[in-house]
Amino acid sequence: MLAELKTVSQPAGQPGTRRWFADEEMDLIVWYTPDGNLDGFQLCYDKGGNERALTWKAGGSVVHCAVDQGEDLPTDNRTPIMAPDGRPSVGRVLEEFEERGAELPTDLRTLVAEKIRTVSVF
Repeated sequence: MLAELKTVSQPAGQPGTRRWFADEEMDLIVWYTPDGNLDGFQLCYDKGGNERALTWKAGGSVVHCAVDQGEDLPTDNRTPIMAPDGRPSVGRVLEEFEERGAELPTDLRTLVAEKIRTVSVF
């Protein structure tokens, strides 16, 4: 079940704030404008294996990427990068999000689910 992390760093020099919700299989990072409006989100899924991310920014469409951890060795600590990854299994991602996000604030849960549905179904 996605639960909010209480201590989330706020990147210096970036306007607005972010909230972070996580469990063992998903992360949901949500960005807000300085006046408190939702500015976008990133939903990372399949964290335990072949991690992917759906990213949406206000005014744009949903982008789907693979998360390349950049780490071949456990002693390395490289920055993850996003790589193009084709089409997600929308039905599976939506079903898993709705189950794991059941306790999220209703407006946030509804918006994320709505944006997931905008990705073409395959």
